[in-house]
Amino acid sequence: MQLKNRLFSGLGTGAFIFMMVLLSRKNIISSEAEIISVFIISACAGIFTIIFDIEKLNYLFALVIHFIMMFLVVFSISLYNKWV
Repeated sequence: MQLKNRLFSGLGTGAFIFMMVLLSRKNIISSEAEIISVFIISACAGIFTIIFDIEKLNYLFALVIHFIMMFLVVFSISLYNKWV
């Protein structure tokens, strides 16, 4: 249950930020791949926050692990969408 809450929290935050970015752009047209990519990145961000609940990990170390995992997800999706 906690994992599902984190997933939906990440999706909500990511969708909100994506909509704010779309509002600031001149052309609002986005492809299906971009929208799905935002959902994947947002869901992973929400799920990966579970690393902060591990009490044995130092906060800074958990932050570095979260950053590395998110970097790998965003980089692989960027390669898939040819953003790089």
